[in-house]
Amino acid sequence: DVDKHSALVCEVYASDRSAQNYGFSANYLYRLGKTDEALEVSKCILTEMLPKMDPKNVHNSMIMIYPIFWIFKEEGMSKEAAAILEKFVIKPFREHFGEDGKTFCLIIYKPLQILFELSMYEEKTIDKIDDISHMIQWFQDDKMEFPNAVVDGSMSSFGRCGTSVCAECCLLLSNHTEDEELRNELIEKAWKLAKIAMEAANNRGCHQTSYIQSKSVHDRILNTRSNNVMCKCWISRSDRRRERGR
Repeated sequence: DVDKHSALVCEVYASDRSAQNYGFSANYLYRLGKTDEALEVSKCILTEMLPKMDPKNVHNSMIMIYPIFWIFKEEGMSKEAAAILEKFVIKPFREHFGEDGKTFCLIIYKPLQILFELSMYEEKTIDKIDDISHMIQWFQDDKMEFPNAVVDGSMSSFGRCGTSVCAECCLLLSNHTEDEELRNELIEKAWKLAKIAMEAANNRGCHQTSYIQSKSVHDRILNTRSNNVMCKCWISRSDRRRERGR
């Protein structure tokens, strides 16, 4: 009972670790192929549990909905994932803590927002991305901090590490530029991050959602990178043949 127990559990553990098991349940159901049941549990979390919890406890809110993100994304529901991130995490954090506020998962807020917007474009629920150049610049910034091993280890327990999120962002962003040098830069950054993410995923075992999610991104980046290298080699050979023909 959220009304009776949630606040007391948060008082002791900082977040409602009992209620967070509902997210695990949704994830387990989804992994078993029971999509309708997984979505039903997700709906329960979003409509019956979170509205009764303290909105200022954005860490608890993030952990409650984090497993749902990957169910929604797999089901082509990135627009819904973006909406619940904004409603239960981004907006409350902004209202209660402001720009200078801090929280454990803050470092993955922006990557999640970017990933869901890019995914919405892939799913054709939006026609264009207005701030694509800003997104690319954000990942190019040498001062930008990526999730560390502590954050990755923790978030892997709930479905996927933050570094994997960043890796997929870089991969998707590489499709939104005609600048070949920039595209290669984004692909290489994606590859670097994907290898780090797989270290966290391997610690969870190949049957875990974190591994399945991260491995999928890793393999997509590997294929893109391999195709990119093959294309460069083909162009290089073509250039040499043209030189010999002069």
